[in-house]
Amino acid sequence: QFWSGADNTHLNEPQVKRELTANIPGVNSDNTTVSSPTGTSTNIETFNSNSWKLKRQRLVGNDENRGGEVKVSKKLTQLEVISEYRSGRGKNATVDDFHKFLLSLRGKSGRYWALIACLLSVQCRDVVALKCIQAIMSTCPNGAHDIKELPESRIEELCRSCNFYKTKARNIRLVTDEIVNSYKGEVPSSYKQLLSLKGVGPKIANLMCSVAFSKDDTGIVVDTHVHRISKRLGWVGDAKNPEEARKSLEKWVPVGTWTQFTLDVVGFGQFTRKKDWHEDFLRQFEGGKDKYNIANEIVRLVNIKQATQSVVRQ
Repeated sequence: QFWSGADNTHLNEPQVKRELTANIPGVNSDNTTVSSPTGTSTNIETFNSNSWKLKRQRLVGNDENRGGEVKVSKKLTQLEVISEYRSGRGKNATVDDFHKFLLSLRGKSGRYWALIACLLSVQCRDVVALKCIQAIMSTCPNGAHDIKELPESRIEELCRSCNFYKTKARNIRLVTDEIVNSYKGEVPSSYKQLLSLKGVGPKIANLMCSVAFSKDDTGIVVDTHVHRISKRLGWVGDAKNPEEARKSLEKWVPVGTWTQFTLDVVGFGQFTRKKDWHEDFLRQFEGGKDKYNIANEIVRLVNIKQATQSVVRQ
């Protein structure tokens, strides 16, 4: 239940803190300040948001700008503001409905449908992909075995509402054949095996590891919104593509928050409409405003549209 409002108060807080700070240079497991090899000191400030969120960690130190990137401390403060907005007025982005749907799919058949839904979602709006996968599931109640029996032309008809439906229909056919013939109808669980499937790239492989196999540390899911927001805010320097952006993000986004990071940033990206939103957004941090006040100002700053209407759920 990575995304939901589930109560995580049962988690052992010291253990969570150790896990989240394990990969942050210059920080002991007990969050004490240590000296880095360059002699700079590092402190940790824990950001306490709603109970259903993992603890946010803010790295504060003398981290200089490199390669067009902003300081790590500024990145995490900006992320905290976006996260705060998403937990309040920024709820109900279409990514939340799609992600909830993926998490609702259970068992062998559920993992197969989750993979097909992910394939349909590539360069396609969440609401369209969701309606499409629900229609296909109604047509093929026996999952992979029903899809395997359909001619590719019929799969194309079912996928027609999605962008690049012919390519997606072909990939669905090839992926289904491989899962049935090579994996006995079971979607492989490893990142490497997922990447070997037709039409599956790093984004889908990481998403499947998260929603289907409950792995939050395989890799950050970088879609169009994550890439765009990260570039505008200087989070990924001169990264030229989503894969380079992913590697850059994973250097500073705390392990254990990667799924929530993706949901927060994708949802924020879905709400932003103003072309130069980032200029007003970044300007707010110059006056030392409290991050909560900045979060409350976001609607005006980025011209966010009203909460999107909830799509039909399964």
